[in-house]
Order: sequence, then structure tokens, then C-alpha cells
Amino acid sequence: MASRTPQTGLPAAGDGEAPDVGGRGVEGPLLAPELGVVLEADPARARELARGALALYLGLPNYTGNLLRLGFTEDDLTDGGSDRLVDALYAWGPQDRIRARIEEFRAAGADHVALQVIDGGTRESLPREAWSRLAELLPA
Repeated sequence: MASRTPQTGLPAAGDGEAPDVGGRGVEGPLLAPELGVVLEADPARARELARGALALYLGLPNYTGNLLRLGFTEDDLTDGGSDRLVDALYAWGPQDRIRARIEEFRAAGADHVALQVIDGGTRESLPREAWSRLAELLPA
């Protein structure tokens, strides 16, 4: 079975811009996008944490090119990314808002949504508490 696991750079496809993965179905390709999740209700702090994770991608032409093709502008890509860009690429806020963002991806055709916890921790630390909180949002 073919699969596609897009990382940062593809918002949910509610805008009609879902990646075309061809004929889907039981034998079709698996679409499993990644969604960065910031378990923070304060908008300024949530976006600050998301921008920390986004910084790497904004320096890579393949990612910025995809974002421009999806309708973001050069202005969206400067200064760590506009609020519009950050809000499109990351789920943040209270649990019901994060759950809704995950469901947007499912409604847009994702078979699975890979959740990446963005908490400002080091690459060596494991966000176990955040994983537990996210598990409560997902269907059993």
C-alpha cells in the first residue's frame, strides 16, 4: 500500500487544497499528515512555541515553495511566520479547539493524523504529559 505523510507545510484541506493522492479506498494510498499541536490556550505563547518549531521549515525552499503554492504570501513567511500561517499549520488552544483541528484533517480525507507535540522542550525530552492530554481528545 502506498502512503503519504506530509509534514509541516500542509494545512487541513478545508480550502480545497488537499494533496492529490490518486484513487483512494481500501487498497488506495494512505494519507497521514502531521499536525503540530501546542497545548497552550494563550494565543501569544502558543504562536511563540509554534514559531520555534516552524523556524527550521521557513529556511527550507521546498517547504516555503509549497506554502507559496498553497496561497500563502512572502509576507506570511517572514518574521517567524504570520499569525495566519501559524494558525493554519498548528493546532493550539483549549482541548475542544485542538480536537476540532484534528477533525478538520479527518474530514478533508486524512486516514490518520500524526500529532507532534510542540512544547518548547528539547529534542531529548519526551512530552509524556502532553501525550496523555492528547490521548483524551482522540476516539478510543
